[in-house]
Amino acid sequence: MRLQLSLEASALKNTSGRMSRRVADPYAEVYLLDDGEELIGTTDIVERNLSPKWYTPIFLDFDPNSNLWIKVKLTDDCSGRNVNIDMGSAMVDVSAIYKDSQDGNAHKAPLDDGSGSVILWAHESYDLHSFFNFKFRGLHIKNIEIGKLGLGSTDPFYEVYKKHSYLSADKERWQLIHRCKKIKNHLNPMWEEEELNMEAFCDNDMDKDIKIQLWDYQNSGKHRSMGEVETSTSEIVEKKTMRGNADRTGALMFKPPNIVLWERWRRLLLK
Repeated sequence: MRLQLSLEASALKNTSGRMSRRVADPYAEVYLLDDGEELIGTTDIVERNLSPKWYTPIFLDFDPNSNLWIKVKLTDDCSGRNVNIDMGSAMVDVSAIYKDSQDGNAHKAPLDDGSGSVILWAHESYDLHSFFNFKFRGLHIKNIEIGKLGLGSTDPFYEVYKKHSYLSADKERWQLIHRCKKIKNHLNPMWEEEELNMEAFCDNDMDKDIKIQLWDYQNSGKHRSMGEVETSTSEIVEKKTMRGNADRTGALMFKPPNIVLWERWRRLLLK
């Protein structure tokens, strides 16, 4: 069985100390504990956040009838400094993660230094070697960051989530699967083209529920929500623009209104 793991953390200790204005930029490394430690995946870095949600999935092969343990090591990325800072680690039984996830519950493991916890989910996954290319643009985003003297504009970025439903437990959750880079001071941003594995993006299900959430970036890490829209991969494909940069035909409308997302173009590649 192939598993897809998603990771979060909560209540991490700020490595710069309580009196410092700097907040840690944590990332996670996952090691397979089988005759030593084998690195099997590294997450993205979440800036200025002590309860981070990482979008990078970790894949591993798993036999439900055997014992399999992993080590999750958290590190503060100190770019430009001599050394990164250890933020603790946890050893976790993969069977326990999978069982809790099947019941619609997160598996929470305390870090070895007592400074917070790592939170894990797992679901069965299949790699069909297919990829999804897309490029989003926002139109007429409301300016909520005017600033002094009427200067400044919103610094928008978006996150993409996929929905998991646990019918036996009558529960559901949204798994973060992508976070784009912010574009500073722009109300009609054209974000970079992205290519994601369909396994990670929508579990190879074009009709799986997808949510796109729009944010205004804040240096403090406390970003401001500007709305969201629920859709699917198949609808995103259908909504691609055909008539240039400002074509609003079929644009996805965010809630609250007056914020629209437009996909400039996309293509689905099979490799």
